[in-house]
Amino acid sequence: MKKTFIKTFVLALGVAFAYSLSNGVNATSNTPCQLSGKNVVFANGTPITIEARDDNQAGAKVVWAGGSIIVPENATIFGGKHNSDEAVTSSIIIKGGKVANVFGGGMHKSNTTSAKITMQSGEVDYIMGGGAAYLITDCGGECTFPKNVEDSKKSDCKTGNVEINVTGGKVTNVLGGGESYSDTDNVSINISNGTITGAVMGSGSNGNTDNAKILVTGGNIATIQSANRGFLTSSDIKVYGGEVNEIILGTDDNTVTAAKIEGQISIEVGYDAKVNNIKKGKNGSADLSDDIYSAKILESAITGKSELPKEKVKNLYQVVIDDIVYNLEEGKQLKDIEGYDSITNRDGYTFKYFTDGIKNYDGNTIVNGHITLKTVFEKVEEKTTDKKDSTPKTGSVDTVLYASLICSVIALGGIYTVKKLVK
Repeated sequence: MKKTFIKTFVLALGVAFAYSLSNGVNATSNTPCQLSGKNVVFANGTPITIEARDDNQAGAKVVWAGGSIIVPENATIFGGKHNSDEAVTSSIIIKGGKVANVFGGGMHKSNTTSAKITMQSGEVDYIMGGGAAYLITDCGGECTFPKNVEDSKKSDCKTGNVEINVTGGKVTNVLGGGESYSDTDNVSINISNGTITGAVMGSGSNGNTDNAKILVTGGNIATIQSANRGFLTSSDIKVYGGEVNEIILGTDDNTVTAAKIEGQISIEVGYDAKVNNIKKGKNGSADLSDDIYSAKILESAITGKSELPKEKVKNLYQVVIDDIVYNLEEGKQLKDIEGYDSITNRDGYTFKYFTDGIKNYDGNTIVNGHITLKTVFEKVEEKTTDKKDSTPKTGSVDTVLYASLICSVIALGGIYTVKKLVK
């Protein structure tokens, strides 16, 4: 699937911004504000929710504690600030409605120390974790463009760590980083449901992104790839569920010289995943080198073709323990399963072994194929300890009572004698 992300992206946002930028941004306030035309909103670090409009018209309602703004469907929402070096954090939850673009960071000069975007429902064209450095160049003299544009890692359009969660809804493209000469730290993209008709990318549309992690456990995705343009330090892609048409380890053919992955790429495709094709892709203008990536793949998860050399791929196997499925690399031991301690620890019981009903296995068992097991535990017997009985014996009680009775008789006899003498 050929993609021209940058051209499409600039066109989509250019339409959204063209008639609306003005001097209406208050960079010193944390109250969300909008530009004239009502299609650009800056949350200014205030947590916001994007919802469907109450009148059921196209567009969305941007809500925060104490206020709301109605926006059209070509709106662009920023979690951060505009033309400000004030450090803020951003939080955006998308529950409904339709908007064009959602950025975790700010626009032009901005400093968003962390950004979190959660997509639950609704429609968005682009979700980007970072900021927008040069999206618009004509904004009434109020633009403060990033410095050091030759080195995105020093950009004044800065976003710290990014977390993007897609649990539902429809998105065209999800990018972890930002736009143009922006800088984004570490990125975590988690997709458990929903539909992505374009691509999920660890990097931004351009600029610099440090380390990107993509985890897919559900949903329907057209393409997953490490990067689009700009620089990416490393990429970690795990697909444990959902349906993916294509995974590109590097970049697609359309990005050529404008992209560079500087570190390592790792990919895992495991149980419950259905992936049609896997390609190496590009790194800059060259084909992706085999020494830059590692791959662990469950063969049955690939429904089409993988162009990765067999000698570069380590097999993943399904290990089912007590009806829970785990991924385990060929040649590893059962005790290498992630969360092994929680499997073998149970209050009041001692772990004995695993069994497939015929043979027993311990944690040192090397796995070289799919296997289904049950855990066998032994109940720990409570130990009882003898306690000294502090209650006096019956004989001792009788002795004490007898002695008390004698004392009482003697005392009464003494009293009677005194009375006789005084008469």
